[in-house]
Amino acid sequence: MGSSTRSRKSRDESRGRGAQNFIVDDLLYLIQVLEQERPLRGKDWDNVVLAYNSPDVYAASNGRSERNTKSLRSQWRRMLNYSKSAEDPSCPEYVRRAKWLNKSLKEEPEMETSDDDDRSDDEDSEEDGLKQGKYM
Repeated sequence: MGSSTRSRKSRDESRGRGAQNFIVDDLLYLIQVLEQERPLRGKDWDNVVLAYNSPDVYAASNGRSERNTKSLRSQWRRMLNYSKSAEDPSCPEYVRRAKWLNKSLKEEPEMETSDDDDRSDDEDSEEDGLKQGKYM
């Protein structure tokens, strides 16, 4: 078995048996889903996969293969790593939108996950006063 056969086999296995290659419409729909779901963390991609594979919406109704998280994230990274900038007129629309969305996601404030979120504003102001020596 030659190296070209071996690499082809591993490529087919990672894509899944019988899975179709992505086409431009697939990528445009993926961007549309990403613009709606705005995944900031890994678990947010579960909603992207559900929306993409929804039987009433895109994949099934257009005869396209269902995709898993790994496949969709891989396409997302591919679009972001495309060599042309979003301002280049020859840059494909789906790449342009992906790069703009990525910039927008990076500018969104991170959600705080600490226990401090459960405290009231009064507790925060008291603690600030203690740190500044106001209540000593």
